[in-house]
Amino acid sequence: MSTINKELYQALLEAKVSEEKAAAAAETDMMLPNELAEIKARLALVEMLQWVMIVGVIGLLLKACIFGA
Repeated sequence: MSTINKELYQALLEAKVSEEKAAAAAETDMMLPNELAEIKARLALVEMLQWVMIVGVIGLLLKACIFGA
């Protein structure tokens, strides 16, 4: 069994959940912070690329205004 949330595992066992289901739920609970960190990293990349696109569009607009279309 890999890393599990022992408190959640024990609570599920006390609630008469089968050991397999309790272990799976506790293991999934421990994976959530890693998945959340990955989502946050990807969102930061998307936000950075958004600003790159905005700056590029502004640059093209300025070029068109200054040098003519």
